[in-house]
Amino acid sequence: MKHHLLKKHSCVTCVKIEAYSPPPSAEQKLSCDRCQFETTDRSELVDHLLQHSGQLSCHLCNKSFSQKYYLKTHMRVHTGEKPFACSLCDFRCTFRYSLDYHMTSQHTKL
Repeated sequence: MKHHLLKKHSCVTCVKIEAYSPPPSAEQKLSCDRCQFETTDRSELVDHLLQHSGQLSCHLCNKSFSQKYYLKTHMRVHTGEKPFACSLCDFRCTFRYSLDYHMTSQHTKL
């Protein structure tokens, strides 16, 4: 039987990760070479490494994010975009959780 060769994959921060190896056991930890972060989840490490890469950082305030979605929603702080609107009043907000809070605090009868 042919054995599958382990292929190496280089993430954006040039840290080598074994892309096709079995997941690490509970005792095997994957660690960041730039800080003390450790995990047994390969995808969690890749998300963490993106924070160090600078590729997912705000060009206005240099805040770093682990996922594109978080950077996208953060940009609303700078643009003033308020895509969430209350259906019962004129309230608008930047984040969904703010609308949820508004609805429960302002429009829920006791």
